[in-house]
Amino acid sequence: MSFNILNIGEHVLIDNSIVNCEYHSYPPYANTTLNNSDEIRIPIQTQEIYTLPTNSFLYFEGRLLDNTKKFSATLSFVNNFMAYLFDEIRYELTGVVVDRTLKKILINVRQELVLIRSSTDMNAIVTTNVHEKAHVELYKVMWRMPHVQVADIEKLRLLKYIENGRDLEIAFRSWELHEYPVLQQTTRHTWNVKATNQLEKPRFVILALQTDRKGINTKNSSHFDHCDLRSVKLYLNSDTYPYDNLIFDFVKNHTSILYEMYAQFQQAYYYKNCSEPSLTYKDFLLKAPLFVIDCSRQNESLKSGSVDIRLEFETDKNVPENTTAFCLILHDRLVKYNALSNTVKIV
Repeated sequence: MSFNILNIGEHVLIDNSIVNCEYHSYPPYANTTLNNSDEIRIPIQTQEIYTLPTNSFLYFEGRLLDNTKKFSATLSFVNNFMAYLFDEIRYELTGVVVDRTLKKILINVRQELVLIRSSTDMNAIVTTNVHEKAHVELYKVMWRMPHVQVADIEKLRLLKYIENGRDLEIAFRSWELHEYPVLQQTTRHTWNVKATNQLEKPRFVILALQTDRKGINTKNSSHFDHCDLRSVKLYLNSDTYPYDNLIFDFVKNHTSILYEMYAQFQQAYYYKNCSEPSLTYKDFLLKAPLFVIDCSRQNESLKSGSVDIRLEFETDKNVPENTTAFCLILHDRLVKYNALSNTVKIV
């Protein structure tokens, strides 16, 4: 501290390696329709550019109509409704499916965003009229991608790196959702979610339960239910997370540790110094009681073999009828691409 305030001769550093960064809009292929169940492909064919996909976003224009194709005052969107308008969203590099990148530019690579419209828009809306049907009419979709223009000295450095023919490594964090359509009406449940390899073992696992909401227009599909869940355990082969046997009680409001696990996710996942959760404690309990398990710290010496992912959870009462379980797995993925040969492969 003393050195900093006494260093009056310190030079001011000016970063001029990037001379410009501006957004360009990319539309879908010509004659693409934006209706239910349609596939929407948005390509970036130009390869002689530097792009920053981590800062890109989707721009939509549309309107919410009732079954008579008119505006209705009783219709409204659910939280994060755009996610419910699509069954699948894929990001592809030269045809290889990847997810989100680290904060680095991509050089000389063909990119494509693929969106599959949901067969129905019912999960994206909520209404007070049980007989009312809704339709979301999209008439414009654009992919807004930053183009980065670098200084000449940086351009020469990047070109030399490309000419060497080296494979460039990109680390991705993949989000993979699994669904257990209908849980048995018991108090103990075991879910063998999947088996994976050591390179793509989970870093975070999020469990959510939802009772009788999907496809019902008077219920909010973006909300989840606690179903009187009392304990959750994640098994990665023989390793268990969390270590302690945590017991929750939603009736007695013994759920502070559960909220703390949710709040700490933001800090651990985004490498932030402090956590700023999107949901208050009250909203968390009423709207989205998510069970977030941090398993990011593991033995990394094993590079081969499979990892069996299993969830075991108990409830105080039998799970209600028509209850669905969702498991969101966040795992690492490493991709190598060669800017000279324009090839991409998943490690």
